[in-house]
Amino acid sequence: MAGGAAYFYLRDVQNRAYHNAALTTVYVVQGNIPRGTPAATAVSESLLKQAKIPQQVKPTDAVTDLATIQGEVAATNLVQGEALSASMFVSPAAAVSSAAQAIPKGDVAITVSVASNVQEVAGLVAPGDLVDIMVLYHSNLERFLYQNARVLAVGTNVAAPTTAAPQVASSTATTAPAVATSTLITFAVSPIAAERLAFIQSGGGGQVSQFYLALVPPRNKPQPQPAIGAGNVIPVSVTP
Repeated sequence: MAGGAAYFYLRDVQNRAYHNAALTTVYVVQGNIPRGTPAATAVSESLLKQAKIPQQVKPTDAVTDLATIQGEVAATNLVQGEALSASMFVSPAAAVSSAAQAIPKGDVAITVSVASNVQEVAGLVAPGDLVDIMVLYHSNLERFLYQNARVLAVGTNVAAPTTAAPQVASSTATTAPAVATSTLITFAVSPIAAERLAFIQSGGGGQVSQFYLALVPPRNKPQPQPAIGAGNVIPVSVTP
């Protein structure tokens, strides 16, 4: 009797929380699921469980049978608390092509290795961010190579696709040996910019080296900046 009373009390509390809305049963994401995770893995690790939500917020393509997504993988990074919809899981082939869909028209994708978290802004850079790229030139000058370069991916986490159709999708991996702390950053840039990044990543002919990234605001306005070396490293202003 006590158990029954507790059940009806909790159900009443839930109904009042939803303002007595009609409830429906759906599957809900129980923990963060990285992009590319097989549905079978999400199920076996109890990351997808049934729950009741108001009928009016139920996705139109809500998954009611987990068998319908077997053999598929997460299309994007899924966040705990999301109601499961059919579009969240796609075939492995479709998941691979979604990376190309994220490349803006006219750009290509190129991957470089950033050797440490210091060079990669302490790991704060995320897909979709804009960064300024600095390089060491002739071993004695630090200068901006590009400003407002768009980060397409960090590791295998890809930014949301753009509305524009992609033109060329060319991903070039680094030729430099990766170290244990390295991070792979994929940029969406023009073909000529991709050539420059590939050249620098390959050693820069011994003249250009050491990428540094500077995270910038979403509406950052690029401005020409002087190269910095031993002759002008001490600033005129004491305020950065």
